[in-house]
Amino acid sequence: MLLSRSLERLWKSAMEKIPSIPAKPSFISVPAFVHILYSANCHVCGTHNAGNLEWCMRPTCQSCLPTILIPYERAAEQVRLINAKLSSKIFKRRLLVWYFEVMDHAPRSKDVKKNLIPQPVVERIIEQCESLCSPTASDAALKMLIGKLTTERLECLTSAVSIGDWRQERQGNLVQERLASIVARLKEEGWKETIESFDGKERQAMAELPVVCRPAKLVEGEWDEVKAEVQMFLRRLQRKRRDRKVSRLRVQ
Repeated sequence: MLLSRSLERLWKSAMEKIPSIPAKPSFISVPAFVHILYSANCHVCGTHNAGNLEWCMRPTCQSCLPTILIPYERAAEQVRLINAKLSSKIFKRRLLVWYFEVMDHAPRSKDVKKNLIPQPVVERIIEQCESLCSPTASDAALKMLIGKLTTERLECLTSAVSIGDWRQERQGNLVQERLASIVARLKEEGWKETIESFDGKERQAMAELPVVCRPAKLVEGEWDEVKAEVQMFLRRLQRKRRDRKVSRLRVQ
């Protein structure tokens, strides 16, 4: 419901308030772009932290990537049914990288396991072809469409990089915010002296605990789980400190 196209104006207004937000590719809607920014789940299997946006502007995990790829010959045939002239222009092996992210690009090879391209992009080309030109479209109309495809390819590449950088920065900020919240709560629970006496390695070890380094804000419903895990870490740390102190006294 919130990602409906009917709420596009609402999302545009909200996005203007987000600092350093990447530029939206022209070929996707605002709600779809928001979903890409904030949901890194694979669009095929749902696996978290999926990337590969450069293929079709949809998060795709490495395992699922082959499932969205098809031989370029099959794609050429699909487009040929709509417009044979367009198909002959863009589906030349040496030119594929102008319009698609290509797996195992081999301009001189006819191996069907090479020159694989993303099906979602082919579907978008077919959709645009159907809306912008007829089977007997003029050269000018085809030239305009081909130029549009080249622009979208470049947008896809640059957006994949900028979105990846933005996500990484956002996740880092969320981790730091979560760590600060956990430290504040632990001090309230009586661990202030232990935490403030941390050395660099001890501070880093706590920050790397799985319950601590999640890129998500600390919420009340998970505090008991987080507290139990971190307190276990702190008690182990206290025991190690005591053992080191005893060892030093024995040496003396």
